[in-house]
Amino acid sequence: MRRRLIPMNVVIAALLFILLSLDLDKMKIPAPVMQSGKKVYERACSGCHQPGGEGISGLYPSLIDNETILGSQNRLIKKIVFNVTKPEEIHAGKLHSPAYPLGNQEIADVLTYVRNCFGNKAGPVTVREVKRVKGENK
Repeated sequence: MRRRLIPMNVVIAALLFILLSLDLDKMKIPAPVMQSGKKVYERACSGCHQPGGEGISGLYPSLIDNETILGSQNRLIKKIVFNVTKPEEIHAGKLHSPAYPLGNQEIADVLTYVRNCFGNKAGPVTVREVKRVKGENK
């Protein structure tokens, strides 16, 4: 029994059609998200983590090639929402809270920003994901 093989040019044409039908712009992080995230970072984060994300040794971690930043979005959101810093370790018992309370959109934007600047490359964080993580911990 002779098998019919699909001609190579048909396979190539099909793959090319699939690649061209992908909207690669949807895979890019929208500029307004990065701009908003940068503003939030400059206002609420850069004082401790520094403008270039290098942090302050022993006090505030570097955001550059940081496994928490680049790893699980779930873990990162929990860190920001529920445990921004460890006050007892950093301020010897003095309560430390974020200088600016952040809304869900601001959290999503700033996390997307830090995951995609300072040489980092990681997927975006969405408002939906922030809300989901907050809901898990109520």
